[in-house]
Amino acid sequence: MCRFSAMTSFRGTMRIVGDAGPAVPVSARVADQRLVLEVEGTEVGAWPVAIVSYEADREGVVLRLGQERVTIDVSDRAGFVLALRPPTSGGGTRRRLPSLRTVAVALVAALPVVAAVLAPVVAGSVALLFSLIVLVTGTVAYSEPRIALRLPLGLTAVHFLVAGAGLIVVGIPLVLLGG
Repeated sequence: MCRFSAMTSFRGTMRIVGDAGPAVPVSARVADQRLVLEVEGTEVGAWPVAIVSYEADREGVVLRLGQERVTIDVSDRAGFVLALRPPTSGGGTRRRLPSLRTVAVALVAALPVVAAVLAPVVAGSVALLFSLIVLVTGTVAYSEPRIALRLPLGLTAVHFLVAGAGLIVVGIPLVLLGG
């Protein structure tokens, strides 16, 4: 797990956006929710992290500091961006990922909703599958008299065909209701 100390420092280069001049070496510190930039040991500015906006660029991280836009290129761009994020809750703490228990409780709480949404689709799909089996059995029994004699409980091929059609009539609306 990655933890940040009270002060995080980064060394790299800085260039003002739109300036054709060379990049200058910079030291960027994030401490006490403030971004401090130093060039050659001289502080050139300090800004509250909450007002610093940033975006990734192929040349580095572009910062909007008041009216100025500068590109900071450091080796650990991801760490720099993470250090610039203001805390999401009071007390200066960073947002943490939810615990496994919290996720499990949320999943269990969502289970009835998921079941209610999926139940018609599953029931309709099962009905359509059984209708296919019953229709195939009825069709084969209708065309082969020897198989028709082996049907259980004195059922005929017509019983199977009617039952298959009935299952289709039930299955299709259930699938459509869930979709």
